[in-house]
Amino acid sequence: MKSTYLEPSGLSPSSTLLSEDSTSPANFRSVVIIGFRGVGKSTLGLMASAAFNFKYVDIENCISDYTGVPEAKFASNVSVEEYKFLQFKLIIQAFKENDRARSVFILPSSSIDNHRVFEFLRKKRRDYCIINIECDESRILNYLNYNGNQEKGIQLVHSRISKYRSVSNYNFYNLPSDTTLMKKSLIVVGGDTLDGDGLDHLLLKPVEKEFTQFFSFIVHGYVPLIHSINETNKSTIYEIGNCLQVSFPEASGDEFVKNMDEIVRGADSIEVGIDLIQLIHTSIMQANLRIDESIAQLRRYTYSSIPILVGIKNSISELNEFIKDRSSGSGVKIVDVEQEVRSFYFSILYSIIRLGVEFVVIDLDIFICTESNFLNEIFVNNSYYIVNQLNSMKGNTSILGSYKSNNPEFWTIHKSMGKVQCLDTIELVYEMKLKSLRVSSIARSVYDNFKIVNFLEYCKNNYPDIVISAFNNGLNGKVSKVMNKFLTPIVPVAKMARLNNSCDLTCKELNQALHYSFLLPPLNFYVIGKSETKYLSPLIHNAAYKHLGIPHTYKPIECNTLLHTLSTLRKSANFGGAAIEYPFQSEALNFVDRMSPQVRIIGALDSVIAERTKDDPNKIIGIRGENTEWLGIKLTITDNIAPINAVSKSKSALVLGVGENCRSTVYALIELGYQEIMVYDHSYRKAKELVDHYNSQSPLKSSTHAKYAGLDCEKDQFHHFELVLLKEDEFQSGIPPRDISYPTIVATSSACSERVASEYDVSSNWFRSPSGGVLLVTEYDPLVTPISNTFLKIKCKGWVSCNSLYHLYAQSIVQFEMFTSKAAPRDLIKSLVLRYHSTRTKDR
Repeated sequence: MKSTYLEPSGLSPSSTLLSEDSTSPANFRSVVIIGFRGVGKSTLGLMASAAFNFKYVDIENCISDYTGVPEAKFASNVSVEEYKFLQFKLIIQAFKENDRARSVFILPSSSIDNHRVFEFLRKKRRDYCIINIECDESRILNYLNYNGNQEKGIQLVHSRISKYRSVSNYNFYNLPSDTTLMKKSLIVVGGDTLDGDGLDHLLLKPVEKEFTQFFSFIVHGYVPLIHSINETNKSTIYEIGNCLQVSFPEASGDEFVKNMDEIVRGADSIEVGIDLIQLIHTSIMQANLRIDESIAQLRRYTYSSIPILVGIKNSISELNEFIKDRSSGSGVKIVDVEQEVRSFYFSILYSIIRLGVEFVVIDLDIFICTESNFLNEIFVNNSYYIVNQLNSMKGNTSILGSYKSNNPEFWTIHKSMGKVQCLDTIELVYEMKLKSLRVSSIARSVYDNFKIVNFLEYCKNNYPDIVISAFNNGLNGKVSKVMNKFLTPIVPVAKMARLNNSCDLTCKELNQALHYSFLLPPLNFYVIGKSETKYLSPLIHNAAYKHLGIPHTYKPIECNTLLHTLSTLRKSANFGGAAIEYPFQSEALNFVDRMSPQVRIIGALDSVIAERTKDDPNKIIGIRGENTEWLGIKLTITDNIAPINAVSKSKSALVLGVGENCRSTVYALIELGYQEIMVYDHSYRKAKELVDHYNSQSPLKSSTHAKYAGLDCEKDQFHHFELVLLKEDEFQSGIPPRDISYPTIVATSSACSERVASEYDVSSNWFRSPSGGVLLVTEYDPLVTPISNTFLKIKCKGWVSCNSLYHLYAQSIVQFEMFTSKAAPRDLIKSLVLRYHSTRTKDR
């Protein structure tokens, strides 16, 4: 019987869900990274430590560093016990020496076989967050040059992984990268063609971003992408509109992965429903590893920008039927089959928590004790034992209580014996101390949709702290889905094409229904400036709106008096916001009711946003000022900078010109950790004004989360930096002054009244950084500039050139998400930008 069922890694079918010491609190002192050799522990730890100012403590080679001889040679000269004792001693010493510092510890892969280290880690899970890094088994075997039997090798890997899982709080699947994914993101001078060799230094970028977001969630909790870059616009996880529902293992298939861009586009969140019955039928071995890989794929393709929910999709009744069929077909007793499925069910929930997803979905039906509930045996004296255990280890993951009903009287606001009704579910969630509930029934008529209103009103008065998603299924239930504000289920367009008369909604259909039923207002956005050139921004935004089914508009306005224009636009109830072009960015500061801290520091804004409340989206409550320029520059650099340069603590940059976006460029560099920023302009006076403006503010308080719970780390909340004004001879020679290292960023600011920065004669010495770098040119006209041509002639190894189109692409993404609070359709935006580039090149 055991061979028929799937045994999750590290858990036997008869094991308990959790041990007593497996708590994983959200607030921890430091991070410990463990895993097999070759899974990328050191690289990921280095990236995370640099991004979050954690001290990097690599103990991987502690024995060879201590003894001065290769580890294998030392091990051959001593007993196994002596070797393990020294390893334990050195690891403990490293922990003690860094006890007061926020640290990322990288442990040797062999330490998991050291019983002293193993017990130390088990006891320290309350103090340290232990992350187990995993990857594909064949990748590990290749790294180890394994030449034995493949099946035995995989079994060896699984055995070791189960040990790592047994002491870790979280599992992270290190999905391999390839140049294809990077080519999809890059926009380069002269077109969109790059050979593979030119991208080798960027191979770590996708996993770097993915792990950084994963790490951030563990440390800080979930912050939506648009709010993570904007402290003043911070939101809660519960302001989530639609939820794309996909099934595992279907969501791990080749067809799904191939069409993932189309499938997930427009989703505000994604729910992965694990089909236990399908897993057993298909005999997917090591199911937890495959689930980890599937979640990693979703994180990668959505840029980790939207929340992921994971739960078991099979209902109790479906599992009961499966158990009966399985028992009769195999001759095994029903109680034995129940025990197998019961163990697998809860071990999967345990595994989900360890993935660090935003929500784990719990079927409330398992807590309703009936004779048909085969899971009842798990609740001995405490009906909520499972929830209590999950709560003790969930960290920043939220638990969503979910219930589906077939009762025609489910929405009735009174209780009746024998049938579960809506009030039973809210009371159950309240007793469990959960913060969110999703309930659904089947609408027999359109009128059934309006019964939900009474239930929600009752909950608002009696359970105001519980966020509720309530809707009906069936052909008559669409109205309730449109009215639902939290986790409204949607399906991929591809699935809709296969279904006739479907009662499901796609993202586009839901967006259209929300606006055409006046639940959300269609908004008008503008780009305001004096330029006579045609703006590409309206084309990009309008195409994105149309693609997602959002009836917003984006129009250019040329004006001479900004405040009068904005005041007139604000009187319209449909005013959504505006992009402010040069030279009005400083003047616009007088128009807004409030502004982000970044705007105050930079001294200019380029976007104004009409703020609305969720309860009354048709009413404007204020105007907020933002700066998306620096965010676009930051996104461009982080997308293209090599990881080694991203984590360097002594990195420098060169800013050419003090045009209209120079302050935004400098601020982006400061936020990225550049401590020494060289500035050059033919106008010494203007360059000195820029240098003095920022040097007078150093150090700057970070816009990201820096304060760490329970520790005194005020100094880590600030960015220390210095702007250095280059003299003419220093710039011409291409030799950095003092002991400043060669820059890994060379950025030109947009044109002003002086000479265009990209036309400067730049010495090739400025591109001598041995680790490469990024050339960022922000001028839109012309696209191919003298500095770009110089760069192409030099052919600097490891350098990437980003013209103004990439900057436009990045800023359009940021501005779209800030205006709409929706994830931008990046592929669509990129295709429009490249088409524009192709047209302009052909015209000239």
